[in-house]
Amino acid sequence: MILLLRKVISEHPSSSSLIIPLHNHIHSLLSSLKTTHFENVVINHCKSGKIEKLDDAMGYFNNMTSMVPLPSSMAFNHILSSVSKIGCYSDAITMYKKMKDIGIEPDNVTLNILIGCCCELKEIAYGFSLFGGIIKRGYDPDVIAFSSLIKGLCLQEKICDARKLFDKMIELGIQPNGAACGALITALCKSGELDVAVGLQKNMGKWNCEANVYLYGVIMDALCKRGSVDEALTLFSEMVEVVPDNVVFNTLIDGLCKSDRLREAARLFNSMSSRGVSADAHTYNSLIHGLCKRGLVDEALNLFSEMVDDSKIVSDAVVFNTLINGLCKSDRLSEAVRLFDSMSSRGVSADAHTYNSLIHGFCQRGLWEEASKYFGKMEGSGIPCTVVTFTILIDSLCKSGNTEKAYEIFKEMIRSGKEPNVMTYNSMMNGLCLIGKLDEAQRLFDSMAENGQNVYSFSIMIHGYCKSSRLDEAIQLSKEMQKRGLKPNQVTYTTLIDGLYQASKVRTAERMLTVMQSNGLTLDIVTYSASLDGLFKNRHVDAAIELLRSVEDKGIEIDVPMCNILINGLCKAGYSDKVRKQFFEIPNKGLVAALTL
Repeated sequence: MILLLRKVISEHPSSSSLIIPLHNHIHSLLSSLKTTHFENVVINHCKSGKIEKLDDAMGYFNNMTSMVPLPSSMAFNHILSSVSKIGCYSDAITMYKKMKDIGIEPDNVTLNILIGCCCELKEIAYGFSLFGGIIKRGYDPDVIAFSSLIKGLCLQEKICDARKLFDKMIELGIQPNGAACGALITALCKSGELDVAVGLQKNMGKWNCEANVYLYGVIMDALCKRGSVDEALTLFSEMVEVVPDNVVFNTLIDGLCKSDRLREAARLFNSMSSRGVSADAHTYNSLIHGLCKRGLVDEALNLFSEMVDDSKIVSDAVVFNTLINGLCKSDRLSEAVRLFDSMSSRGVSADAHTYNSLIHGFCQRGLWEEASKYFGKMEGSGIPCTVVTFTILIDSLCKSGNTEKAYEIFKEMIRSGKEPNVMTYNSMMNGLCLIGKLDEAQRLFDSMAENGQNVYSFSIMIHGYCKSSRLDEAIQLSKEMQKRGLKPNQVTYTTLIDGLYQASKVRTAERMLTVMQSNGLTLDIVTYSASLDGLFKNRHVDAAIELLRSVEDKGIEIDVPMCNILINGLCKAGYSDKVRKQFFEIPNKGLVAALTL
């Protein structure tokens, strides 16, 4: 597209240097003089926005095409513009074709309107063709034509071409307007080229065009989503001429809450009324979510009461879901149930998220009857159980040891036409591995191939095989994992290392430790504990003591499980008296001091 534009411009380097035929000027002058009373009515109606439906525009257009002499192109342009404004872009192009058929030659304004229509319809090639028509007719392409094409390219996500066209516009001496900058900045933000977008916004002043509140909101939203909240706040402080709306405030408050900067979010919230901006449901939802995330559920409930007291703000399911989820996570299930029961009286319907939070809360506490009760209520309310609902039940049952029941629900889920996701499969496989049903877990693992196993899927199976002393199968699975381009993580390596030690393959386990570190993974307390336990069990006491000293050198704090492994290993190795003496005499120096004997 850009190459086509360059070709057209190179063929007509300066439209102002072209000699426009004299009869074009005479025709234009006569057209303006012949503007009839009917034309004035049409133009005035178009300008005042009275044409709100296509039928109104078509009525005027059909009358105009049958008039003798024909009205001026100006009157037709107003009709085309009105049709475009109400979104009937294809109809505007159809009208243009009829205009040509009856001898109405398009002018610069006509072509600009049509370029805009083509770009809205994502017919960018036709738009560039019309742009070429502007130059060939001897008109100077203006910022409106460029803006439309830039917007059209952005709508088709051809951001690189849009940037090139924007630069070409400046090169030709055409000053960008807010529409051109806005279209490009919005597209750059969406494509992740945020720094370029911010740079473009800062240059708008030198082109005498000011970013509007919408554009500020777009940039701030992108900055906050990237985690650059301070940059967004700086931009907010620069809004001198532009009055921020609640979208801008909501964006910043949400960004601050997600960054756990609740005090700043509260200050910004309190400043809204002094700036003439009213908080809405989105504002309260962001703050309530931030408070619940921090565990400040009482503060969130107080804010909710304030929200409810404001008759202008309508509570929605989102805020109820946030509070119910927060109460469930804080083990305040009775309050969560009361809030759930109050939803209908406030005109708010519970959705799948509401039920999922409650079901998860009951499952976490092992209250299966209550969980089943709300599972039934959910179905009875006509709300389809989601994959998340089934996964919550399956995961909770597996973790509580009720794998058989979980497997029944898993099968019921498939029968009901719900496709398990990776989390569902992983939870079910983990449950089956825990009770030693490895072959059943392997069948599930194989069946999920189309859904794409992840690192955790492989790690679960590897752990299951290692725990059942089927080490060869575990190692084979780790090789298969890497063939598929999945890198083993800390859990995978630690599981294999532990399995190798348990199988008395000490040298292989030590090599695995080296491989783990060479792949950029740091040994953590769990990996060290597994290695220490393995060395003691294989009577490599000196190696265990050396490993423990390296733990101390790296400043890793020994936890209770490692203490147990250490004491048990040393006692079995015949160090019981010295361990007891050193452990009680110099506790402030830690257990590692017991080894400096």
